[in-house]
Amino acid sequence: MEDNQKAPAPGRCRPTWMITKPRVTLEEAQRALDGLPGGHGLNIAYEAVDRLINPQAVDHLLALAIAGAAGFIGNELAALVRLRAGRRLGSPALVADGYHARTDGLVSLAVVASAFAVWIGLDAADPLIGLVISLVILRITWQSWLTVRADPAT
Repeated sequence: MEDNQKAPAPGRCRPTWMITKPRVTLEEAQRALDGLPGGHGLNIAYEAVDRLINPQAVDHLLALAIAGAAGFIGNELAALVRLRAGRRLGSPALVADGYHARTDGLVSLAVVASAFAVWIGLDAADPLIGLVISLVILRITWQSWLTVRADPAT
């Protein structure tokens, strides 16, 4: 700037760049958060608290229970195969994947429990079970982080 020019008043400057995309929506932020370790657990916790504050009716309880039961059976079968193969092959990664499948199966059982609880009239049970699931996911994420940090190979 030359000596004879004054600096522009604050707020009067013309921007040299522009934001070409609108602000991020909550759904976009949640999708991005899902990709982070523990992010899915945080999203579930957010939705559970939101449903406690703003209750919503849960529809199609029979379909929900059937899907939860099918998820449990499928995940438990996958867990059995992976755990057996992982132990036979001496593969910690395959054993860990088996435990992951077993945990997913337990979450599916929680979905069945939630459908049943809502069916008998305990509407608040759905978001409360969602909150418990989110805490389980966050605990597993934390334990995994501690395991990875403690591994001298990393």
